[in-house]
Amino acid sequence: MMILGGLFPLGSLLQGAIGDRIGLRSTVAGAAVIYLGFLVIVSRRRALLDALDRPSGYETSDAGPADADPGPTAASDDLR
Repeated sequence: MMILGGLFPLGSLLQGAIGDRIGLRSTVAGAAVIYLGFLVIVSRRRALLDALDRPSGYETSDAGPADADPGPTAASDDLR
């Protein structure tokens, strides 16, 4: 969130300066092409996508961290 909050204003300033020189339509189209290129690169890197899906603190296996809460037990299910 900090990166997004910090880069968004900088990108706006950069796009504003570029938009003044070449026009807003070309600036927005260029930004869209760069963004789509980034999405293609990220989508082809499976390890990066897996890392984005995994919650912070989890290892590469599905077991999760050693101190993770195991969830409800069979005894607690009987109380419902």
